[in-house]
Amino acid sequence: MQAYMIIDAGACMEQFEEAWKAAWNFLHSSDSKVRKASARTLSILVSCSPPSLGETTVARPQESSIASKIISQVIKALENVAYAHSTPELLAIISSLIIGIRGRGSRTVSEAAEALLIPLVSKVGELRAHKNFEFKEAADTTLGSAMQIFGPEVLLRILPLNLEPEQR
Repeated sequence: MQAYMIIDAGACMEQFEEAWKAAWNFLHSSDSKVRKASARTLSILVSCSPPSLGETTVARPQESSIASKIISQVIKALENVAYAHSTPELLAIISSLIIGIRGRGSRTVSEAAEALLIPLVSKVGELRAHKNFEFKEAADTTLGSAMQIFGPEVLLRILPLNLEPEQR
């Protein structure tokens, strides 16, 4: 995909969604090694994606872009019991999405990508706040990626500080 993007970014973008779907299907596996490989593949796909992955969101905000479909898919997976065993892999994918989509492009593209990614970061923060959430370290890594890319101001705006005793 990386070579394909360099040669023909438009054609790469057309194939990106199909490659994403093919790799995504392996997150259902009961084998943790297969799930980890799937997550690595999806993360690499994001890193190899053309800049137009974020740009189409800016150019046609009323249309459903590939980036918005992917983010929606990841949010639904975090809420779906069928993906509970894939939570660490989903969190790794979210980190890749934050870095890959928001971390590239012009200021306008970055702001549009930020608007898309905020619900995803917010969902990770919600999960992290649950007492019985068992993947807190993976969530912390994901939130660390968000802090690195968005900065503390954006992150503190969307995540509760839990300063009140009853919130802890």
